[in-house]
Amino acid sequence: MAAAKMKYKRVPGGRRGFFRRASLWLGDDHLLAVTGWRFTEDYKRYYYRDIQALVLARTRRWAVTLPWFVVALCLATFALVAQAGSIAWLPEVGWNLLLALALAWLFVSLKASVRCSIQTAVSREELPSILRLWSAQRALRILADRIAQAQGTLVEGWTAHVREAAVPEAAPAPARAPVALATSARGRVPASAIGLYISLALGGVLFYRPASRFWFVPILVQAGLAMWTLIRNDRVGGPRRTKVLMVATMSFVGATAAAFYVSLAVEVFRTMASRRMLVNVPLNRVLVAIYTAGCLGFAAAGALSAVYNRRKE
Repeated sequence: MAAAKMKYKRVPGGRRGFFRRASLWLGDDHLLAVTGWRFTEDYKRYYYRDIQALVLARTRRWAVTLPWFVVALCLATFALVAQAGSIAWLPEVGWNLLLALALAWLFVSLKASVRCSIQTAVSREELPSILRLWSAQRALRILADRIAQAQGTLVEGWTAHVREAAVPEAAPAPARAPVALATSARGRVPASAIGLYISLALGGVLFYRPASRFWFVPILVQAGLAMWTLIRNDRVGGPRRTKVLMVATMSFVGATAAAFYVSLAVEVFRTMASRRMLVNVPLNRVLVAIYTAGCLGFAAAGALSAVYNRRKE
C-alpha cells in the first residue's frame, strides 16, 4: 500500500534513443533509475542516505537521440520537397538548416557532454540518463538538496578543525581565496555574450540584398550564442538578469524565425496559385523592421546589463 501511494518526480535529463531509454525519478527516500530496451525495463533504487558521491566528468559522447534524428529527418524532407518543386531558394534554406543542426550536434557531442556516476557503499554505477551538461547541472542541484535533507550537512569550517587535529603545526591556508576566484569569474563578461551582442547589433544588416538570402544565419548564430551564454551563466552561478535576458533573446529570435517561415510559405503559395514563375521570395519588410529593432533593443539591454554586473562586482 505504501509503494502504491509513493509519488515520483522526474529528474531533468533523459535518454531517448532508437532502442534504449533511460530516466531518473525522485522518490520520498530514494532515487529510482529506469533503463529500458523498448520491450523490457530495469529499475534500480539508490537511497539518499546511502549515496556517498555523485561524480560528473566532461567527455565526448556521440549519442544520436530520437529528437535529434526526427528534426534532421524533417529538415531533409523539407529540403528535398522544395528542391523537387523548384520552390525559389527554399532548398538552400533547408540544406543550410540541416548543416547547422549537424554542427550543433557536433558541438554538443564535443563540448557539452558528460558522464555521471553514482557512488554508494557497495557499488559505483553510471547514470545513463545524464549525458548533457545543462541537464546534469540541474539534476545535481536537485539531488544534492535531497541528499543533504537525508544525511544532513557539515558545519561550516569543519575542514579547519580536521586540519588542526591531523597536522597541528601546519601553516593555515589563505583565507577566502575560493570566494575571490568565484567572484572574479562571475564579474567577467563571457566571450559568447560579447559575440551575441555584436551579432544582435549587426543582425538587421544581413536583411538587405545580396545578403538577404542568408537571413537565417544570424538567427542561428544568435540562438546558439544565447544558449551557450545561458549554460555558462548557470555553471558559474551568474546573475538572474543574465538568465532572463538570454531566455528572452532565444524566445525573440525563435518567434522571429517562425514568423519569417510562415510569411515565406504564404508568399510561395500565393505565387503558385497565380501561376507565376518563382524567382525569389522577398522578405516581409514589417518583420525585417521588427527584427532589426528587436536586435538593437536586446543588444542595448545586454550591454547595459554587462556594465551593471561589472560595476556591482
